[in-house]
Amino acid sequence: MIQSPSALSLPQLQDVVAGKEPVAEHVLDLLQTLQDSEEETRAWASDALQTLELLPAELAPTVATYCLNVHPPVAAWACKLLATLGSGAAEFQSAIVGCLNDHPSVSTKQQAALSLAEIPGLSQASLDALKIASSSSDPGLQRLATTALKNNSG
Repeated sequence: MIQSPSALSLPQLQDVVAGKEPVAEHVLDLLQTLQDSEEETRAWASDALQTLELLPAELAPTVATYCLNVHPPVAAWACKLLATLGSGAAEFQSAIVGCLNDHPSVSTKQQAALSLAEIPGLSQASLDALKIASSSSDPGLQRLATTALKNNSG
């Protein structure tokens, strides 16, 4: 079996999680590593991303391109990372909406809805996408989209 190469080695990932390496410098590599064939490697990459409180703004345009990545964890993390920008994520709403509307993975769509809930002052396109998602056949997506709409109505 051919393994997909990881952007970061397991020891590097462990150093990032331990705080020995700054996670912000490795965001794009970590997103790439979420596609690794080894579950342990993917788990470490996810743990490392979990430690990032705020996506560096200069990475946002590139991270936005990952919102429709075919790998559900990559797309979900891209949406989640963009949401850390709060009002700074406004210009990247369309990438998250694209994920909400078009990603084949329901769990990834759920993360997109959750991410939109964290962004103040949603665009009409975002509100429209959430309204459609609130009628989804998936109860989790319905709930998250409805919550996001309520959060944005006040």
